[in-house]
Amino acid sequence: MLSEDIELVRVTVKCTSCDYTKQETMKNREVLEFKQSLNGKPCPKCNVPSLFVANVKELIDELADLAEETGADVEILSGETEEGQMLKKSFGGIAAILRYKTSN
Repeated sequence: MLSEDIELVRVTVKCTSCDYTKQETMKNREVLEFKQSLNGKPCPKCNVPSLFVANVKELIDELADLAEETGADVEILSGETEEGQMLKKSFGGIAAILRYKTSN
């Protein structure tokens, strides 16, 4: 279950000099400042200042893609509903029901 009010994105950082890749989750409004912070910052792997933001994807889309790959169902709740508001306040807008057998 996801709240449509989630304001998070998944940012993929890559290095143009080596195969370094890192993903970070942040608020959408923080992306521009994060991009600027990469200017001149050395790559942790090759130490060359060649990091850049390769991709920015809404977290809801990222989680929906992961769910599709594993065959899980995704329910998106509107922030306009009481259930959607409770999900956002109680769990930050992200909750899961796990499937497993219990032993009796």
